[in-house]
Amino acid sequence: DNNSKLDEPIPVDLFVKIDGDEVIKLNALLMRRNSRFIGAESSDKDDIIKLLKQLQAAKKKIIVGIQGKGGESRQSYSGDVINSTGAVSKFVKACKINL
Repeated sequence: DNNSKLDEPIPVDLFVKIDGDEVIKLNALLMRRNSRFIGAESSDKDDIIKLLKQLQAAKKKIIVGIQGKGGESRQSYSGDVINSTGAVSKFVKACKINL
């Protein structure tokens, strides 16, 4: 199984850029959620709040980069931000997060 390395959390640097905003770097753990999805977990509260604010105001595009802590592996993904405003609003309400 090519994804067996994701059975244990992998420490990574997670870079997120939304529209023309500054890049936000998070210290994160990458882990497999199930056979089709992976997730990242971070405790960088201030940067997560900044990221949620940017995502709530997003108009065009998000780019996410993942780099192993040793710099050995890099991947990036991009996508549109359709419905991000509503999704962030629901998320922060459900999690009782003040933006």
